[in-house]
Amino acid sequence: MEPRSDILVANEPAMYRGILASELSLLRPNLPVALVEPADLDSAVARSHPRLVICSQVTEIVRQHATASLVLYPNGMNRAILDVDGEQQVLPNPDLTDLLVAVDTAMERF
Repeated sequence: MEPRSDILVANEPAMYRGILASELSLLRPNLPVALVEPADLDSAVARSHPRLVICSQVTEIVRQHATASLVLYPNGMNRAILDVDGEQQVLPNPDLTDLLVAVDTAMERF
């Protein structure tokens, strides 16, 4: 059995994915974070049922198996969309602080 990850990080580009996963691990050490290639996201989500998925594009598997999603820069737009149980919040021009608040918001609900 795979260790549980509360957060799966699978956004593009890869450099941002690595930095974000590293920062989350440092700044939220109580939340297990896993780094996943976007091509492997659906299988990782189906296996681990994470609480939060951070990605560039949400899929049907993410909608079905993750409690929350944070889509970064959808369609190349400078924003993020947090979805927690169907309730969406748009974050214009997000920075690291905004992303941490979104992570905390998603985790508070569960």
